[in-house]
Amino acid sequence: MNEVLLALGGAAVEVLLVKSGGLLLRAASLGRWRPEPLRSAEHRVHAAAGAFSYRKDGVRTITRQGQTVAGVLAWLLVVFIAVYLFNAA
Repeated sequence: MNEVLLALGGAAVEVLLVKSGGLLLRAASLGRWRPEPLRSAEHRVHAAAGAFSYRKDGVRTITRQGQTVAGVLAWLLVVFIAVYLFNAA
């Protein structure tokens, strides 16, 4: 039972990171970059193995791995800012 809960928690965290990273990248690029859909396999056809992004039809597409990295960096920034503000008060 613990393994099932751990797997569900890990999947939920991954979805949170991917979705927040995709939203951040779309906002930061002002809509010029497109996050790859969560269950898509486009990157297998158009990108090299392990690539964070690729260009298709003139549009930069960010893979799930790239969105995860952006999400991790965004949440780390949020945590660091919250710790700084908490310690400054």
